[in-house]
Order: sequence, then C-alpha cells, then structure tokens
Amino acid sequence: MVLKGLVAYGATNPDGYHGLHITTPPGVGGREITFNMDVPKGTILKVVSVRECWNCPFFRISYGFNIDSIPRLATSEVFGYPKILAPDEVTCTSPR
Repeated sequence: MVLKGLVAYGATNPDGYHGLHITTPPGVGGREITFNMDVPKGTILKVVSVRECWNCPFFRISYGFNIDSIPRLATSEVFGYPKILAPDEVTCTSPR
C-alpha cells in the first residue's frame, strides 16, 4: 500500500515502445512522456513480476505491478524500480 503518494507516467520511444511506469515524486518529464498522474496514498500495488536488464548500466532490476484501483493503469502492467518499494514509500499488507 502506498504511504505518501507516487507518480505514474506513460513513456514512448522512436522504436514504438510504449510503457507504463511508476516513480517517486516529482516524477519525470520530456518529449517521450505521454502522461503523468498521481498514485494517491492508500493505493494498493500488487507485485506480479520482476525483470532484469542484462546490459543496462543503471536500474538493472524493475518490478511489474498491477494497480487495479486506477482505471487508466489497471489495463496493463506498470513497471517501477526498487526505490518505490522503500519502507518509507510503501508497506506490505499481505500476510507472510
């Protein structure tokens, strides 16, 4: 569950890739960004995948999330880097 609020955004590149991502505020900007939106405090993020980039110099690990409570994000997997899972950003609500 999100504790303070996060930012989701859509991004595209010249190769036609379009993806949904989530990060900490204030978010990101640039020509490749197609939208930005707040992910409010209390939103449930369900971790559904982990991926590793073998040739990336930074941010080698990213997590895939389902965010069912936000219609614009509910239709696709949303990816984020480990920093959004920091204890001051989210808390686990599932029994271990």
